[in-house]
Amino acid sequence: MRKLKLTKIVLGAVFLTVCVVAGPVPAEAVPGFARATSQACSACHTSWPQLGAMGRAFKESGYESMELTEIASGLSLIKDLPLSARYNMRIVDKRTSNNRTGDLGPKDRQLKLRAMHEVEVFLAGRAGKYLSFFGELEAEDEWPDPNGDGPGFQVQFAMGTAQLNLHEALRVSLGFGPIFWADGYNTLRHENFTRMDWAATEQGFVPGDGQFVGVSGRPMDRLFYNVVFSGDDGDLEGHDARSLHGRIAFDVMAAKSANLMVGTFYSASRLYDSSSGTSHDKLNRLGVDLQLETHGLGLNAIYAQKELEPADGKSVKDDDISLELSYLLSKNNRPVFGPALIIDKYTQKDGEDDWTKLGLFVNYFALENLRLALGWEGTVSAPDAFQHKESRLTLVLDMGL
Repeated sequence: MRKLKLTKIVLGAVFLTVCVVAGPVPAEAVPGFARATSQACSACHTSWPQLGAMGRAFKESGYESMELTEIASGLSLIKDLPLSARYNMRIVDKRTSNNRTGDLGPKDRQLKLRAMHEVEVFLAGRAGKYLSFFGELEAEDEWPDPNGDGPGFQVQFAMGTAQLNLHEALRVSLGFGPIFWADGYNTLRHENFTRMDWAATEQGFVPGDGQFVGVSGRPMDRLFYNVVFSGDDGDLEGHDARSLHGRIAFDVMAAKSANLMVGTFYSASRLYDSSSGTSHDKLNRLGVDLQLETHGLGLNAIYAQKELEPADGKSVKDDDISLELSYLLSKNNRPVFGPALIIDKYTQKDGEDDWTKLGLFVNYFALENLRLALGWEGTVSAPDAFQHKESRLTLVLDMGL
């Protein structure tokens, strides 16, 4: 009876949402960058928010094609300031378990209505001939105030970067955000078009956010590099920064109909201990990645290792392989519909614990910047101690304005 009730709720929500988003709407409701460049979202995104070849070039160049207007002698800004917003609404969020080792509590099986889960506001563009910038404010329903006793939706500064565009082979970026911010490929940052974050990102097999200064560019059309100096893992203020990261990506195939990238990265970092204000334990990461885009088919893949070397103990090494396979049906060069599959397999505790997770999603683009995604994600295999493997059903409405 409970299963039947849940099925009715999900189907009803799908029907209602499709009726709303597929009803009378403008032909194009595009975010700030698209407005400023007079381009459709699909010009830069294969499946928003993932970037395609043109989107990567636009990002790497520091949004070079934007029209500038001089507002004072020697000072100019883009003509149309690209202020954008992104709304994430989880109309259905049903979790039967959360990888629990003990008994499930009453909250574990509750159906959540998160009609407004997350709001992001972006401000990005150019200031003069050489300087570009990007900033993001974010609020979520699950973020309490600093004392932990208030409601969610506390506004936080999520990211802020600036980039000095000296030459196509030499660009200097700095700020707070993803360490490989300058990288426009999807494999290390994994800007996915499903709800699920894959293990390479979620489990820390690639560097996360921090204070950073880096250089990047393309000495050759098909070769991208990014070298970054940053604060240590878990340190928001960059105390005694000594972390170094490197990234190379090569387009083996670069054509309008198909693009194949293979890449590698290395990261030598340390874990920051907030209680002592110092970093002693070393954290090294190494990986290879691949991205394929052809005729609507998309493949993102990464194999990564991370090794923790405690100052006073034995080193611990784990590995991960993450795959995302998707297909996107387009009409008039606009994404419309497509399924996606995510497979994660990784180890923890020096390889003692094996995990396998799976995600299945179906995406419908009512507009280029309005997506409805129905998906299931769960834990296929886990260490024996976990009696209750995760199983989660979500219906997400994602909108960019």
